[in-house]
Amino acid sequence: MKALMTAFNRQESVKSSAPAPVGVDDLAGEFLIRCLAARCLAPDRRPGALDAARVLAAGDAFDWQGVYQRALEERVAPLLHTVLGDEAFVPPAVRRRLQEAYLATARRNLLLFHELEEALSTLSEAGVDALVLKGGALAETVYHNIAVRPLTDFDLLVHRERASRAIEMLSALGYEQTRVEPHMGLALRHGNEVLLRKQGPLDVHLELHWSLFDSPHYQERLPMAWFWESAIPGAAAGGLAAVLSPEAQLLHLCGHLMLHHRGDELLWLHDVAELLCVYEGRIAWSLVLEMAEACDLVLPVQRVISVVAAGWGAPVPAGVLARLAGMTPSPGEVQVFSWLSGEERPVLERFWADLATMPSWSERFSYALRQLFPSRRYMRHRYGVSHPLLLPLAYPYRWGLGLYRAIVADADE
Repeated sequence: MKALMTAFNRQESVKSSAPAPVGVDDLAGEFLIRCLAARCLAPDRRPGALDAARVLAAGDAFDWQGVYQRALEERVAPLLHTVLGDEAFVPPAVRRRLQEAYLATARRNLLLFHELEEALSTLSEAGVDALVLKGGALAETVYHNIAVRPLTDFDLLVHRERASRAIEMLSALGYEQTRVEPHMGLALRHGNEVLLRKQGPLDVHLELHWSLFDSPHYQERLPMAWFWESAIPGAAAGGLAAVLSPEAQLLHLCGHLMLHHRGDELLWLHDVAELLCVYEGRIAWSLVLEMAEACDLVLPVQRVISVVAAGWGAPVPAGVLARLAGMTPSPGEVQVFSWLSGEERPVLERFWADLATMPSWSERFSYALRQLFPSRRYMRHRYGVSHPLLLPLAYPYRWGLGLYRAIVADADE
């Protein structure tokens, strides 16, 4: 859905009628957005919200199978079931498949939330506070139905100083790190997360965070104390889950979508729209804008909010849209945004970008040394080195491979 982001340059005021999708250049995408927008509309604006979708579906070029496949790819089939499940203009076979997707999501999420409850209970008993992020927080607290929000993993936020203890306690439950670090503890010092997996009849993937974005700039910039202090109780996992406040969650969702995924996720765009609809009239917009500037998240908030306001008709006050459009990101944010939100970059370029955003030369030196000279364990795992005498040769191979990929990437541009 990359083309959705072109809406930033074509922002219009929110209309009371069914909003026209923006930035989509295909029929299936337009149909999906019209249906999802109908779900978000307030009851007094809902009558006739699907009229435009019905018109599209009646066209000769309309392909129900293509729409269904697109809904699966974008992970919005369960949501589409809640909109189209009783609509007569939808072929019975398509309605049945959407219902199957809805029920499959319900079964999978029931098992996942059971695992989440166990993890949160174990962390709580060990004195480790945790917040549930993203889909795990939205499924019940915002969507109020775990069957409509597919999950690929869980994301938990812990305090940096308690991260090692959290990993230890989760390891006792069967979770293992899925990546070997270049040096033990490198992620805790310079990163924002570790990836864990618990194998079983249903593999459970858990991302344990202590910061919200994978960039030294944001690990230095974000006022994590505010994110923690403003947290609220959540509904998931038997009431054990605390979640970010609506304002903090909005900042995180916009930032995650743009900085980690370049705005290319229809489900995550809908997450923002759904959040705005559920908390309509209760979001402290002045605080959102103030913290967007303080956190260097002006560009993600501008771009995502403009899209969901224009495309979904999400309830954003006109005055807020005007103030948001007039905000100017800091030079540092502009630079980091270009690094993080562009096309996938080679490892060497990401390495230099991380170095450039670190706060001190000592941090840069420490990080560079550990990345250029990883541990023997990492090199054996990463490059399949079986004989110890070959291990010294793996280091120049690593450096040369990174340099080669950077040269090839430059040549392709």
